[in-house]
Amino acid sequence: MLDADARAYWDKRNVIGRPRHALFTDGLRHGMLGRFIGLALCWRNGARIDLEALLNEKRTLPSAFRRWIVCIACFIRRWLV
Repeated sequence: MLDADARAYWDKRNVIGRPRHALFTDGLRHGMLGRFIGLALCWRNGARIDLEALLNEKRTLPSAFRRWIVCIACFIRRWLV
């Protein structure tokens, strides 16, 4: 699928001996965005928040804001108190 030059680039090893394409095989742990997404997922799992219900629900902005406040309050009640 890749030409020879591109394949050679991605198959080269980095400083610790892993191929460059391995950067994409271990999940979202690289860079600022990846760490933020990982932290948000940990927070969501810890607070037991159902994101599918939050994203699929049709509502106005004030009701959405109230819903997020309820989720944050649940998180604070479970973990910080």
